Amino acid sequence: MKPILIFTVVFIGILFIAASSIHAQPADATAWWLIADSISNVQSRENLDALVNLLQARGKVPSDQIHRIEGKACTRDGLHTALRNLARRMKREDRLILLLRAFVTKPISSNSIYFLTHGATSENLATMLQDGQLNRWFRETKADETIFLFNGYTKDQNLYAYLANRDSLGEAALISIQPAQTEDSFISDLLSALRTDTSDLNDNRRLTLGELHEYLIAEAPPQEGISVPTGNMDADILKLSPMLKIATVPNGALVLLNGEEIGRTPQRLIDKLARSTYEIGVKKQGYIIPPLRTVSINLLQGEGVDASWTLEPIAVYGTVKPSANKMLERAKIWIEGTSYEQVIGADGNYRFGDWDAHGMLEIGVTYTLRAASEERYHADATFTFGGHESVQRDLSLVEKTWFEVAQIRFDQKNNEGAIAAFQTGIEMTTELQTMSTGLEVMLFNSFSAAVDSMNIENIAYVVATAKLADRVGQKNLSKVYWMRVKSDAIKGSTEYKLATQRLWQLNLGRYLINIVLLILLMVVLISGGYTFHKQRKAKR
Repeated sequence: MKPILIFTVVFIGILFIAASSIHAQPADATAWWLIADSISNVQSRENLDALVNLLQARGKVPSDQIHRIEGKACTRDGLHTALRNLARRMKREDRLILLLRAFVTKPISSNSIYFLTHGATSENLATMLQDGQLNRWFRETKADETIFLFNGYTKDQNLYAYLANRDSLGEAALISIQPAQTEDSFISDLLSALRTDTSDLNDNRRLTLGELHEYLIAEAPPQEGISVPTGNMDADILKLSPMLKIATVPNGALVLLNGEEIGRTPQRLIDKLARSTYEIGVKKQGYIIPPLRTVSINLLQGEGVDASWTLEPIAVYGTVKPSANKMLERAKIWIEGTSYEQVIGADGNYRFGDWDAHGMLEIGVTYTLRAASEERYHADATFTFGGHESVQRDLSLVEKTWFEVAQIRFDQKNNEGAIAAFQTGIEMTTELQTMSTGLEVMLFNSFSAAVDSMNIENIAYVVATAKLADRVGQKNLSKVYWMRVKSDAIKGSTEYKLATQRLWQLNLGRYLINIVLLILLMVVLISGGYTFHKQRKAKR
């Protein structure tokens, strides 16, 4: 019984640890802060209180890794002792950040600068902390990285002497020195930089020394003092909470996180992240859907995981082949019903892909591609726009009759072009091809008006008008135009014979009625004559 109980307790413990690790909050366990204020006052204490709270809340720095000394405790020896105490607790891979508020001086007799911790005087170099000594203390910590933030004030007149004689302090440093009478603003400016994401210029969730300096210079440029960064500009000042950034070029793609739509790019996920593996997909109309991305989030402070895609636009593309190896001349291709049109190159290739130029095609709609070269060479093909896959359509130009060209132009809402093509066609032959009813009605209205109002010398126009009247069911007008053909055509000509035959067909009913009436008349006459003959014979 006892082994079972022990196993159960251990098993539950393992599950608890595993669950805790999944939902654990991120923390910056590598950051150690020493905040030293030798010129403490009410305002600086309030600002430094806010800084400690910010480091814990936003930077997730454990409270026992933030050490603070101020006022009388911030002596030269006190500072050294505090550094040694932190060094005993730190690991080699950790980083130490020292923020020191103190007066500073540059003696004429020395190339070094000296920090005036509590109790030091500018008249006694032995009481002050030399920059080289501070560097030796940094090396004693054996920390992987030491960063020095100095909020300094001086009574010296020549501030630029600090630029010429400064030493590199630690692996990285930001030295701010103001005249002694200047309003205390460095800590408040530092708080402003640490509170906002905009100071993280490259948006990687790590605020570096270089980014901090750029932000401070941009937001609060020094008026009388100097602000100088030295050393490793990529040293981390503050690691922000982990972030998953999802981006596409161009923006505006729909984002699917583990299959669930969460919005459109760009997306920055910070608050609702969990330690997990995420499957990310994006899609944008007019672009090929890229492969899914799988990313792992470990919930580490300062962790910025990027999932980005450069989207490839879909295209409607292909090749237009000439008819009978004839060279393409003034060839063009267009998507009917849209503004997309382009000239076809000598190689016959075409490609529509710049969908921002005239607006995206509608998903699920079937479109017609049309190509033309000169006037009589045409080709067409259809495609259904899916929105995420390229469409290839190869077309072969075919020589069309003028009547087919008239139909094509009519379908394109080009009535004048249709009339011109039809007119060219009937000048070659009056054997009309099958055309749509709408086209035939439009042509009949146009040609009948011309024939009625003008003296048409070309008999082909009158023949075509008569045939169009037949096509659109205008029987009475058909007779009129065929009579005109018969009267205007040369006797014995093809047009004369055609008109005679057609008029006979149109008048066939009347002819039959006349024949029937004639037969009835003959019957009546014959019957009457027979009756008269019998009556005369009876009288005899």
